[in-house]
Amino acid sequence: MKKRFGITILITALLLGACTTDKDRDPDRGTFPGDEGPTAAPTEEPVEPEPTEAPTPTEAEPDPLSGVNGHVFSEREVESFLSGDWNMIPAGELIIDPDEHTDMLTFDTQNKALRYSKGNGASMLFSYTLSELYDELPGTAFILGIQAVSVDGGFCDDEEDRLSLVTSEYRFILRMSSNENWSVDYLLLSDYDALGSVQIPEVVFETGNSVLRNEGVWVFERFNTETAGMSGESDEDLRIKDEVFYAYSWIEFGNSVMLQPVEVVEVESFYGGPATCWACVLPDSADPLCMVDYPYSGKESEAHGGYINPVLYRVRTDSKGEVVVCEAMTPFLYGYYYPYMNGAGDDYRDPDYYGDTDDYFLGEWIGTDGFNTLMISEENVQTGGYRIDLFLYRVAEASGYANITPDGLSINQGWFDAGNLSFYADLERTRDGLRLTVTGSEHSDVEAGSSFDFIRVY
Repeated sequence: MKKRFGITILITALLLGACTTDKDRDPDRGTFPGDEGPTAAPTEEPVEPEPTEAPTPTEAEPDPLSGVNGHVFSEREVESFLSGDWNMIPAGELIIDPDEHTDMLTFDTQNKALRYSKGNGASMLFSYTLSELYDELPGTAFILGIQAVSVDGGFCDDEEDRLSLVTSEYRFILRMSSNENWSVDYLLLSDYDALGSVQIPEVVFETGNSVLRNEGVWVFERFNTETAGMSGESDEDLRIKDEVFYAYSWIEFGNSVMLQPVEVVEVESFYGGPATCWACVLPDSADPLCMVDYPYSGKESEAHGGYINPVLYRVRTDSKGEVVVCEAMTPFLYGYYYPYMNGAGDDYRDPDYYGDTDDYFLGEWIGTDGFNTLMISEENVQTGGYRIDLFLYRVAEASGYANITPDGLSINQGWFDAGNLSFYADLERTRDGLRLTVTGSEHSDVEAGSSFDFIRVY
Protein backbone atom coordinates (compact mmCIF):
# COMPACT_ATOMS: atom_id res chain seq x y z
CA MET A 1 0.00 0.00 0.00
CA LYS A 2 1.59 3.22 -1.08
CA LYS A 3 0.91 6.16 1.21
CA ARG A 4 -0.11 9.48 -0.21
CA PHE A 5 -0.82 12.31 2.09
CA GLY A 6 -1.48 15.99 1.48
CA ILE A 7 -0.92 18.32 4.38
CA THR A 8 -3.82 20.28 5.80
CA ILE A 9 -2.43 23.49 7.21
CA LEU A 10 -4.15 24.30 10.45
CA ILE A 11 -3.03 27.87 10.84
CA THR A 12 -3.72 31.04 8.90
CA ALA A 13 -1.68 32.11 5.92
CA LEU A 14 -0.26 35.01 7.89
CA LEU A 15 1.02 32.77 10.69
CA LEU A 16 2.35 30.24 8.22
CA GLY A 17 4.33 32.95 6.49
CA ALA A 18 5.77 34.04 9.81
CA CYS A 19 6.79 30.53 10.87
CA THR A 20 8.29 29.30 7.59
CA THR A 21 11.85 30.23 6.72
CA ASP A 22 14.05 29.60 3.73
CA LYS A 23 15.81 26.89 5.73
CA ASP A 24 12.52 25.00 6.00
CA ARG A 25 12.08 24.94 2.23
CA ASP A 26 14.10 22.13 0.74
CA PRO A 27 13.32 21.91 -2.99
CA ASP A 28 14.28 18.22 -3.22
CA ARG A 29 11.69 15.88 -1.66
CA GLY A 30 13.30 12.90 0.03
CA THR A 31 16.53 14.73 0.93
CA PHE A 32 17.57 16.40 4.15
CA PRO A 33 17.72 20.17 4.48
CA GLY A 34 21.37 21.25 4.65
CA ASP A 35 23.13 23.52 7.06
CA GLU A 36 22.55 26.89 5.41
CA GLY A 37 24.49 29.98 6.34
CA PRO A 38 23.02 33.07 8.00
CA THR A 39 20.42 35.11 6.12
CA ALA A 40 21.04 38.81 5.54
CA ALA A 41 18.92 41.16 7.62
CA PRO A 42 16.17 43.06 5.75
CA THR A 43 17.00 46.60 4.71
CA GLU A 44 13.41 47.92 4.64
CA GLU A 45 12.07 50.05 7.45
CA PRO A 46 9.89 48.00 9.78
CA VAL A 47 6.17 48.49 9.27
CA GLU A 48 4.13 49.10 12.39
CA PRO A 49 1.43 46.40 12.50
CA GLU A 50 -2.17 47.51 12.74
CA PRO A 51 -3.76 46.84 16.12
CA THR A 52 -5.96 43.78 16.31
CA GLU A 53 -8.59 42.74 18.79
CA ALA A 54 -7.58 40.20 21.40
CA PRO A 55 -9.26 36.82 21.02
CA THR A 56 -12.27 36.16 23.17
CA PRO A 57 -11.45 33.84 26.08
CA THR A 58 -13.06 30.41 25.93
CA GLU A 59 -13.92 27.92 28.63
CA ALA A 60 -13.02 24.92 26.46
CA GLU A 61 -9.82 23.04 27.26
CA PRO A 62 -7.15 24.08 24.75
CA ASP A 63 -5.97 21.57 22.18
CA PRO A 64 -2.28 22.00 21.31
CA LEU A 65 -2.64 20.78 17.71
CA SER A 66 0.18 22.45 15.82
CA GLY A 67 0.82 23.56 12.29
CA VAL A 68 4.38 23.31 10.95
CA ASN A 69 6.46 23.85 14.08
CA GLY A 70 8.41 20.58 14.04
CA HIS A 71 12.19 20.61 14.39
CA VAL A 72 13.97 20.21 11.06
CA PHE A 73 17.05 17.99 11.38
CA SER A 74 19.99 17.99 9.02
CA GLU A 75 21.42 14.61 8.05
CA ARG A 76 24.52 15.58 10.03
CA GLU A 77 22.45 15.99 13.21
CA VAL A 78 20.76 12.61 12.82
CA GLU A 79 24.01 10.77 12.14
CA SER A 80 25.76 12.55 15.01
CA PHE A 81 23.15 11.08 17.34
CA LEU A 82 23.30 7.59 15.77
CA SER A 83 27.09 7.30 15.66
CA GLY A 84 28.61 4.69 18.00
CA ASP A 85 27.42 1.66 20.00
CA TRP A 86 23.87 0.88 21.11
CA ASN A 87 22.79 -1.97 23.41
CA MET A 88 19.48 -3.70 22.68
CA ILE A 89 16.94 -3.75 25.54
CA PRO A 90 15.60 -7.34 25.35
CA ALA A 91 11.79 -7.37 25.18
CA GLY A 92 11.76 -3.78 26.43
CA GLU A 93 12.66 -4.76 30.01
CA LEU A 94 15.06 -2.27 31.61
CA ILE A 95 16.29 -4.66 34.28
CA ILE A 96 18.83 -6.94 32.55
CA ASP A 97 20.76 -9.83 34.06
CA PRO A 98 24.33 -8.53 34.46
CA ASP A 99 25.66 -11.83 33.08
CA GLU A 100 23.54 -11.50 29.93
CA HIS A 101 25.34 -10.40 26.76
CA THR A 102 22.87 -8.25 24.86
CA ASP A 103 22.77 -7.64 21.13
CA MET A 104 24.43 -4.44 19.91
CA LEU A 105 24.19 -1.99 17.01
CA THR A 106 27.25 0.01 15.95
CA PHE A 107 26.81 2.90 13.50
CA ASP A 108 29.82 3.87 11.39
CA THR A 109 28.36 7.06 9.92
CA GLN A 110 31.48 7.97 7.94
CA ASN A 111 31.06 4.83 5.83
CA LYS A 112 27.25 4.64 6.00
CA ALA A 113 27.63 1.23 7.67
CA LEU A 114 25.85 -0.50 10.53
CA ARG A 115 27.10 -3.62 12.32
CA TYR A 116 24.67 -5.78 14.27
CA SER A 117 26.45 -8.02 16.81
CA LYS A 118 24.59 -10.73 18.70
CA GLY A 119 25.31 -11.76 22.25
CA ASN A 120 26.92 -15.00 21.04
CA GLY A 121 29.58 -13.07 19.09
CA ALA A 122 28.15 -13.49 15.59
CA SER A 123 27.70 -10.33 13.55
CA MET A 124 26.31 -8.94 10.33
CA LEU A 125 27.35 -5.80 8.43
CA PHE A 126 24.74 -3.59 6.76
CA SER A 127 24.84 -0.51 4.60
CA TYR A 128 22.19 2.01 5.62
CA THR A 129 20.20 4.91 4.21
CA LEU A 130 18.08 7.64 5.80
CA SER A 131 14.91 8.88 4.10
CA GLU A 132 11.81 10.90 4.94
CA LEU A 133 9.02 9.40 7.03
CA TYR A 134 6.61 12.24 6.23
CA ASP A 135 6.86 13.57 2.67
CA GLU A 136 4.81 16.62 3.73
CA LEU A 137 7.28 17.55 6.50
CA PRO A 138 10.85 17.13 5.18
CA GLY A 139 13.57 16.70 7.78
CA THR A 140 11.28 16.08 10.76
CA ALA A 141 11.12 12.26 10.99
CA PHE A 142 13.00 9.44 9.31
CA ILE A 143 13.08 5.91 7.94
CA LEU A 144 16.24 3.82 8.43
CA GLY A 145 16.78 1.41 5.53
CA ILE A 146 19.35 -1.40 5.93
CA GLN A 147 20.73 -4.00 3.54
CA ALA A 148 23.19 -6.73 4.50
CA VAL A 149 26.71 -6.55 3.07
CA SER A 150 28.24 -9.54 4.85
CA VAL A 151 26.86 -12.23 7.16
CA ASP A 152 28.89 -14.36 9.60
CA GLY A 153 28.33 -18.09 9.39
CA GLY A 154 27.45 -18.12 13.07
CA PHE A 155 24.76 -15.55 12.42
CA CYS A 156 22.92 -17.44 9.70
CA ASP A 157 23.90 -20.93 8.50
CA ASP A 158 21.14 -21.34 5.91
CA GLU A 159 22.39 -20.35 2.44
CA GLU A 160 18.93 -19.39 1.20
CA ASP A 161 18.41 -17.11 4.19
CA ARG A 162 21.86 -15.58 3.67
CA LEU A 163 21.05 -14.82 0.04
CA SER A 164 17.74 -13.24 1.03
CA LEU A 165 19.48 -11.05 3.59
CA VAL A 166 21.97 -9.58 1.13
CA THR A 167 19.36 -8.95 -1.58
CA SER A 168 16.62 -7.39 0.54
CA GLU A 169 16.24 -3.99 2.17
CA TYR A 170 14.51 -3.72 5.54
CA ARG A 171 12.97 -0.46 6.72
CA PHE A 172 12.38 0.93 10.19
CA ILE A 173 10.70 4.02 11.56
CA LEU A 174 13.40 5.82 13.55
CA ARG A 175 12.73 7.59 16.87
CA MET A 176 15.34 9.22 19.11
CA SER A 177 15.35 10.58 22.66
CA SER A 178 17.74 11.64 25.42
CA ASN A 179 17.77 12.55 29.11
CA GLU A 180 20.94 14.36 30.22
CA ASN A 181 20.15 14.03 33.93
CA TRP A 182 20.16 10.24 33.57
CA SER A 183 23.03 10.37 31.03
CA VAL A 184 21.11 8.05 28.72
CA ASP A 185 20.04 8.08 25.05
CA TYR A 186 17.38 5.85 23.49
CA LEU A 187 16.90 4.68 19.91
CA LEU A 188 13.67 3.01 18.77
CA LEU A 189 13.32 1.06 15.50
CA SER A 190 9.85 -0.10 14.46
CA ASP A 191 9.07 -2.22 11.42
CA TYR A 192 7.90 0.29 8.79
CA ASP A 193 6.25 -2.30 6.55
CA ALA A 194 4.44 -4.27 9.27
CA LEU A 195 0.72 -4.29 8.44
CA GLY A 196 -0.70 -6.74 10.95
CA SER A 197 2.42 -8.92 11.02
CA VAL A 198 6.13 -8.32 11.52
CA GLN A 199 8.00 -8.24 8.19
CA ILE A 200 11.58 -8.05 9.53
CA PRO A 201 12.92 -11.65 9.39
CA GLU A 202 13.71 -13.39 12.68
CA VAL A 203 17.34 -13.79 11.66
CA VAL A 204 17.79 -9.99 11.69
CA PHE A 205 16.05 -8.94 14.93
CA GLU A 206 14.47 -11.72 16.99
CA THR A 207 10.79 -11.01 17.62
CA GLY A 208 11.23 -12.23 21.20
CA ASN A 209 13.36 -9.12 21.81
CA SER A 210 10.63 -6.87 20.44
CA VAL A 211 8.51 -4.75 22.79
CA LEU A 212 4.72 -4.36 22.51
CA ARG A 213 3.97 -8.09 22.44
CA ASN A 214 6.27 -9.00 19.54
CA GLU A 215 4.92 -6.30 17.22
CA GLY A 216 8.19 -5.42 15.53
CA VAL A 217 9.48 -2.63 17.80
CA TRP A 218 13.06 -2.79 19.06
CA VAL A 219 14.69 -0.34 21.50
CA PHE A 220 18.38 0.35 22.11
CA GLU A 221 20.13 2.44 24.76
CA ARG A 222 23.53 3.91 25.49
CA PHE A 223 24.95 5.85 28.41
CA ASN A 224 26.19 9.29 27.45
CA THR A 225 28.17 10.95 30.23
CA GLU A 226 29.40 13.74 27.94
CA THR A 227 26.05 15.55 28.08
CA ALA A 228 25.28 14.87 31.76
CA GLY A 229 23.88 17.97 33.44
CA MET A 230 24.96 20.34 30.66
CA SER A 231 21.83 22.50 30.84
CA GLY A 232 21.91 22.69 34.64
CA GLU A 233 18.15 21.99 34.72
CA SER A 234 16.60 19.09 36.63
CA ASP A 235 13.69 17.02 35.33
CA GLU A 236 11.45 19.01 37.67
CA ASP A 237 12.62 22.25 36.04
CA LEU A 238 11.96 20.85 32.55
CA ARG A 239 8.44 19.56 33.17
CA ILE A 240 5.60 21.30 31.34
CA LYS A 241 3.22 22.53 34.03
CA ASP A 242 -0.51 23.21 33.97
CA GLU A 243 -0.85 22.59 30.23
CA VAL A 244 -2.29 20.18 27.68
CA PHE A 245 0.27 18.80 25.24
CA TYR A 246 1.17 15.75 23.17
CA ALA A 247 4.07 13.52 24.17
CA TYR A 248 5.68 10.25 23.13
CA SER A 249 6.17 7.95 26.12
CA TRP A 250 9.35 5.90 26.45
CA ILE A 251 9.45 4.27 29.89
CA GLU A 252 6.59 3.39 32.23
CA PHE A 253 7.36 3.18 35.97
CA GLY A 254 3.82 2.94 37.40
CA ASN A 255 4.18 6.04 39.55
CA SER A 256 5.77 8.09 36.75
CA VAL A 257 6.40 8.04 33.01
CA MET A 258 9.24 9.26 30.78
CA LEU A 259 7.67 11.64 28.24
CA GLN A 260 9.13 13.36 25.19
CA PRO A 261 6.96 16.35 24.13
CA VAL A 262 6.07 16.27 20.42
CA GLU A 263 4.05 18.25 17.90
CA VAL A 264 1.17 16.69 15.96
CA VAL A 265 0.34 17.92 12.46
CA GLU A 266 -2.94 17.17 10.70
CA VAL A 267 -2.74 15.62 7.22
CA GLU A 268 -5.23 14.07 4.80
CA SER A 269 -5.14 10.41 3.78
CA PHE A 270 -6.31 8.86 0.51
CA TYR A 271 -7.41 5.58 2.16
CA GLY A 272 -11.05 5.77 1.10
CA GLY A 273 -10.71 9.51 1.82
CA PRO A 274 -10.97 12.03 2.81
CA ALA A 275 -9.71 10.68 6.12
CA THR A 276 -7.80 12.86 8.54
CA CYS A 277 -4.77 11.56 10.43
CA TRP A 278 -1.85 13.01 12.38
CA ALA A 279 1.89 13.08 11.88
CA CYS A 280 4.06 13.12 15.01
CA VAL A 281 7.24 15.27 14.94
CA LEU A 282 9.70 16.62 17.50
CA PRO A 283 9.27 20.22 18.67
CA ASP A 284 11.31 23.08 17.27
CA SER A 285 13.07 23.71 20.59
CA ALA A 286 16.60 24.04 21.92
CA ASP A 287 16.63 20.31 22.79
CA PRO A 288 14.03 18.45 20.69
CA LEU A 289 15.30 15.02 21.82
CA CYS A 290 14.70 15.78 25.50
CA MET A 291 12.53 13.36 27.48
CA VAL A 292 11.57 14.05 31.08
CA ASP A 293 10.31 11.96 34.00
CA TYR A 294 6.73 13.05 34.87
CA PRO A 295 5.10 11.79 38.11
CA TYR A 296 1.49 10.61 37.97
CA SER A 297 -0.71 12.56 40.37
CA GLY A 298 -1.86 10.30 43.22
CA LYS A 299 0.07 7.18 42.13
CA GLU A 300 3.07 7.39 44.44
CA SER A 301 2.54 3.83 45.74
CA GLU A 302 2.24 2.17 42.30
CA ALA A 303 5.94 2.14 41.40
CA HIS A 304 7.40 -0.91 39.64
CA GLY A 305 10.41 -1.84 37.56
CA GLY A 306 10.50 0.22 34.38
CA TYR A 307 9.67 -1.12 30.93
CA ILE A 308 9.63 0.44 27.47
CA ASN A 309 6.15 1.65 26.49
CA PRO A 310 6.22 3.56 23.17
CA VAL A 311 2.83 5.29 22.94
CA LEU A 312 1.68 8.72 21.72
CA TYR A 313 -0.30 10.43 24.49
CA ARG A 314 -2.38 13.55 24.93
CA VAL A 315 -1.30 14.74 28.36
CA ARG A 316 -2.65 17.24 30.89
CA THR A 317 -0.50 18.29 33.84
CA ASP A 318 -1.26 20.25 37.01
CA SER A 319 0.58 23.25 38.45
CA LYS A 320 3.31 20.92 39.86
CA GLY A 321 3.93 19.24 36.51
CA GLU A 322 2.25 15.98 37.58
CA VAL A 323 0.20 14.04 35.03
CA VAL A 324 -3.53 14.14 35.77
CA VAL A 325 -4.83 12.91 32.37
CA CYS A 326 -2.97 10.67 29.90
CA GLU A 327 -4.97 9.57 26.83
CA ALA A 328 -3.46 7.22 24.24
CA MET A 329 -3.67 8.06 20.55
CA THR A 330 -4.51 5.30 18.06
CA PRO A 331 -1.82 4.32 15.50
CA PHE A 332 -2.84 4.35 11.83
CA LEU A 333 -0.20 3.20 9.30
CA TYR A 334 3.36 4.12 8.35
CA GLY A 335 3.99 6.27 11.45
CA TYR A 336 0.70 8.19 11.28
CA TYR A 337 -2.04 8.32 13.93
CA TYR A 338 -5.82 8.58 13.94
CA PRO A 339 -6.94 12.04 15.17
CA TYR A 340 -8.90 10.86 18.20
CA MET A 341 -8.59 9.32 21.63
CA ASN A 342 -10.82 6.42 22.58
CA GLY A 343 -11.28 3.84 25.27
CA ALA A 344 -11.59 1.01 22.77
CA GLY A 345 -7.88 1.03 21.97
CA ASP A 346 -6.26 0.16 18.66
CA ASP A 347 -9.33 -1.65 17.29
CA TYR A 348 -11.62 1.42 17.29
CA ARG A 349 -13.61 1.48 14.03
CA ASP A 350 -14.32 5.08 12.99
CA PRO A 351 -17.83 5.14 11.47
CA ASP A 352 -17.02 8.24 9.39
CA TYR A 353 -14.19 6.32 7.71
CA TYR A 354 -15.58 2.78 7.46
CA GLY A 355 -19.36 3.37 7.41
CA ASP A 356 -20.19 3.53 3.67
CA THR A 357 -17.72 0.77 2.75
CA ASP A 358 -19.03 -1.48 5.55
CA ASP A 359 -22.61 -1.02 4.33
CA TYR A 360 -21.76 -2.14 0.80
CA PHE A 361 -19.07 -4.81 1.17
CA LEU A 362 -19.61 -6.61 4.50
CA GLY A 363 -21.44 -9.90 4.32
CA GLU A 364 -21.73 -13.09 2.26
CA TRP A 365 -21.43 -13.15 -1.54
CA ILE A 366 -21.88 -15.92 -4.11
CA GLY A 367 -20.26 -16.14 -7.52
CA THR A 368 -22.36 -15.56 -10.62
CA ASP A 369 -21.31 -19.10 -11.58
CA GLY A 370 -23.29 -20.35 -8.58
CA PHE A 371 -20.28 -22.08 -6.97
CA ASN A 372 -17.62 -19.58 -5.86
CA THR A 373 -18.20 -17.90 -2.49
CA LEU A 374 -16.81 -14.81 -0.76
CA MET A 375 -17.19 -13.65 2.83
CA ILE A 376 -16.13 -10.13 3.86
CA SER A 377 -16.07 -9.42 7.59
CA GLU A 378 -14.75 -6.80 10.00
CA GLU A 379 -11.12 -7.13 11.10
CA ASN A 380 -8.79 -5.14 13.34
CA VAL A 381 -8.11 -1.76 11.76
CA GLN A 382 -4.36 -2.34 12.11
CA THR A 383 -4.58 -5.01 9.38
CA GLY A 384 -6.66 -2.79 7.10
CA GLY A 385 -10.11 -3.27 8.65
CA TYR A 386 -11.43 -6.20 6.60
CA ARG A 387 -10.99 -9.98 6.45
CA ILE A 388 -11.54 -11.80 3.18
CA ASP A 389 -12.44 -15.53 2.93
CA LEU A 390 -12.62 -16.76 -0.67
CA PHE A 391 -13.60 -20.17 -2.07
CA LEU A 392 -12.96 -20.84 -5.77
CA TYR A 393 -14.78 -24.02 -6.78
CA ARG A 394 -12.41 -26.91 -7.61
CA VAL A 395 -9.44 -24.54 -7.50
CA ALA A 396 -8.47 -23.28 -4.05
CA GLU A 397 -9.48 -21.61 -0.82
CA ALA A 398 -7.92 -18.31 0.21
CA SER A 399 -8.03 -15.77 3.01
CA GLY A 400 -6.47 -12.40 3.65
CA TYR A 401 -6.80 -8.82 4.82
CA ALA A 402 -8.00 -5.79 2.88
CA ASN A 403 -8.00 -2.02 3.23
CA ILE A 404 -10.13 0.73 1.74
CA THR A 405 -9.14 2.30 -1.58
CA PRO A 406 -10.88 5.00 -3.65
CA ASP A 407 -12.45 2.26 -5.81
CA GLY A 408 -13.38 -0.25 -3.11
CA LEU A 409 -11.10 -2.66 -1.27
CA SER A 410 -7.56 -3.92 -1.87
CA ILE A 411 -6.40 -7.31 -0.56
CA ASN A 412 -2.88 -6.37 0.57
CA GLN A 413 -2.17 -9.67 2.34
CA GLY A 414 -3.70 -12.85 0.96
CA TRP A 415 -2.85 -16.57 1.03
CA PHE A 416 -4.00 -19.62 -0.90
CA ASP A 417 -3.94 -23.11 0.61
CA ALA A 418 -3.36 -22.38 4.30
CA GLY A 419 -0.73 -19.71 3.78
CA ASN A 420 1.63 -21.43 1.36
CA LEU A 421 0.93 -19.27 -1.71
CA SER A 422 0.37 -15.52 -1.62
CA PHE A 423 -2.04 -13.45 -3.68
CA TYR A 424 -3.23 -9.84 -4.03
CA ALA A 425 -6.51 -8.58 -5.47
CA ASP A 426 -8.82 -5.60 -5.84
CA LEU A 427 -12.54 -5.59 -5.01
CA GLU A 428 -14.74 -3.06 -6.81
CA ARG A 429 -18.44 -2.35 -6.99
CA THR A 430 -20.42 -3.41 -10.06
CA ARG A 431 -24.00 -2.70 -11.07
CA ASP A 432 -25.21 -6.04 -9.68
CA GLY A 433 -22.65 -6.73 -6.93
CA LEU A 434 -18.86 -6.73 -6.89
CA ARG A 435 -15.88 -7.98 -8.89
CA LEU A 436 -12.66 -9.49 -7.52
CA THR A 437 -9.66 -8.97 -9.83
CA VAL A 438 -6.43 -10.79 -9.01
CA THR A 439 -3.42 -8.45 -9.24
CA GLY A 440 -0.77 -10.93 -8.12
CA SER A 441 -0.71 -14.67 -7.45
CA GLU A 442 1.66 -17.55 -6.73
CA HIS A 443 -1.06 -20.12 -7.49
CA SER A 444 -0.55 -21.76 -10.89
CA ASP A 445 -4.32 -22.02 -11.52
CA VAL A 446 -5.17 -18.42 -10.54
CA GLU A 447 -3.28 -15.99 -12.73
CA ALA A 448 -2.91 -12.25 -12.28
CA GLY A 449 -5.66 -10.54 -14.27
CA SER A 450 -8.25 -13.22 -13.47
CA SER A 451 -11.58 -11.75 -12.35
CA PHE A 452 -14.60 -13.20 -10.57
CA ASP A 453 -18.06 -11.61 -10.22
CA PHE A 454 -20.23 -11.99 -7.14
CA ILE A 455 -23.77 -11.08 -6.05
CA ARG A 456 -24.96 -10.65 -2.47
CA VAL A 457 -26.53 -13.55 -0.55
CA TYR A 458 -29.71 -12.37 1.18
